[in-house]
Parts: sequence; structure tokens; C-alpha cells
Amino acid sequence: MRSLLLNCLLVPQLFAGPRYFTPRLTGIVDLPNQKAALLDFSLGGGGETPRSLVMHENERDGEIEVIRINPVTGTVELRLAWTNTPVTVSLQPQDDRTRTAGGGLEFVDAGIDPVLSLYARFNDRTLLRWPRLRASSFTLVASTTNEPQAAFVLEQALAGEGIATIPDGKEFLMIVPASEAVLVKPRPAEIKSSTGDGSKPELMPVGAINFSDADLHQAAQIYAELIGRKLDQAPQVPRPTGVINFRNQTPLSKAECIYALDTLFRWQGLKVIPIAQAGPVVRPVFGTGQMS
Repeated sequence: MRSLLLNCLLVPQLFAGPRYFTPRLTGIVDLPNQKAALLDFSLGGGGETPRSLVMHENERDGEIEVIRINPVTGTVELRLAWTNTPVTVSLQPQDDRTRTAGGGLEFVDAGIDPVLSLYARFNDRTLLRWPRLRASSFTLVASTTNEPQAAFVLEQALAGEGIATIPDGKEFLMIVPASEAVLVKPRPAEIKSSTGDGSKPELMPVGAINFSDADLHQAAQIYAELIGRKLDQAPQVPRPTGVINFRNQTPLSKAECIYALDTLFRWQGLKVIPIAQAGPVVRPVFGTGQMS
């Protein structure tokens, strides 16, 4: 298990060194048990793909620390490692909608990644994310007083962007394009519920597996370790291409993690299979996985 966690930490870190930029505030969450800020980062200002974080008060991530979130004024006070004084960032409303006084959600051009992260938290489910969701942005103001209400608001916002949410057993939610929803088949019965000796399975803590645009070969290595095998590294074996996004938002058993990766691989047309003649080795194979 330690090796698995170390492998997961090999996913590229968001802040590898000084960047000297000010993040853009794209949203504020104001619920009774939490305040959160959605911060959008362009890495180094050199034209790289923007990335986003959802951060709470007094939370630090690399060179960024959130000091204070003020939902009333729509501002967030930050401490940046390369400045001596705190920096305040503000939401920039694009229309005349009035900020809610009783708390809730306010987004301005928030990206799909932080919205899905919040959706997972509000539902207390781990998301199985379709590999080719189109880029979407979300601008909304909603008065909500609890997480189930906030989850419903986000579900409606996702539906408005053509994204369907499908329950998959007790732990997962499938996030797929609405056009694919009729083809997707949850298979929770495939998850083994026990270890075989009557004991409860060991659970992997929240965030133990955290892939952010990780390549399929890296994910296949983690999968092989989960099932107690090694990935076939023979030179003639083609490396699978594509990326995978997955984070366990809830504690998961090993069987549940295997099921999640099986599903995500299948959506890529990929299946990892044991090679009997090669001993404890598995090989990724294209074209054997069904997209549903």
C-alpha cells in the first residue's frame, strides 16, 4: 500500500517553484459548515493550461494560503509566498444578479474541474469522470443552506451544460455527456464486498489516489499494484495513450478502487488483462474494453 501511495504522489504537482502571479477568483462557497474559494491559476503566466483549486480559510497549498473569505463583498484575502503583504482578489460579476445575503454559491466563469470537485464533496461520492468532457464554465448565484441543496444546484448547472450525473452503487457517481448516458451501465454488483475471511476490507483514505491528467500507462501501473501484479514493460507492448482524472473523494476499499479504474479504462476502450504464461504480469490491451 505504501508503494501505491508513493506512485500516486508522482502526479505532477501544481506548484513546483515560484510562479509570481495572482490567481483569479472564480467562485465562493458559503455554507454553514464551510467557506471555500475557487481559485484559477495560469501556471507562470506563460500560456500554460489554467488549473483550479478549491481552498478553505487558513488552508495552504504550496505558495498560496487563504487567509479570509468574505462572501458578502465577494472577496478573498490571500498570502502569496513571493509578496510581503496580503493580496485581495474579487469576484467580477458579469451581469446584474444580486449577491445572496444568506449564504450559498456564487461562481463567475468557474471551470468544470472545481465545480466537479465541489459536486463530489456535497454528495460525499467519488466521481467516475468521462475522459472527454467538453470544457465548460459556470456562472451562477444560488441561495443554499446545506450541502444537499448545493449539490442539486450544481447537478442542474451540469445538466445545463449537457453533462449527466448517474448514481453508481453507494460510493460512485458517473459524470458523462448526456449524449452517452443511455449507453453507460453502472456495474456495482462487480465490486467484492468482503475480503473472503469475514473481516472488513482495509479502506484507502480520501485522496490516496489522485490523478490529474495522468497518462493511462501510469494509471495502469497503479491498477497492476492494486491487483497484486506487475505491469508488462516489454518493449513490444504499446504504451496506452490518453489521460485520466480520478480522485477518491470517499474512503474506498481496494475492490472499489479496482472497479473505478476498470470503468475508466473501459471508457477509453482499454482493458488490463493477466498474462498466464508470464506469471504475475498484466498487460494493457486496446479494443477489448466496451465504452459502456
